[in-house]
Amino acid sequence: MGLAIHYNGGLAKPELLLKRIEELADFTLVDESLYWETGDEKQLRQKMGFLAKMINNMETALNFFPKKEGENSEEYVVRIARKVILKNKREEEQERKTDSVDDKEEEY
Repeated sequence: MGLAIHYNGGLAKPELLLKRIEELADFTLVDESLYWETGDEKQLRQKMGFLAKMINNMETALNFFPKKEGENSEEYVVRIARKVILKNKREEEQERKTDSVDDKEEEY
């Protein structure tokens, strides 16, 4: 049996849900945030923030970039998703550079 739960609320409710799931017998859970396995709330918050950012970026890109003539829906979504992924990678690289500069300034 498979079950997918997508939750976009705060942290308190997922914790209650996880406690109820633990009570079920013969149940396997796959948790992308690894919260189930680790109980690491910081990691959960980071994953939720990342996913919220990606969803928002995808929504913005779909509203900004029009579908090209002759482009089917799948090609359109894949093209936009590639733009969003590339944008996210550039932002992460910039954040790492900024963090690195901040670390060097602290050492000074």
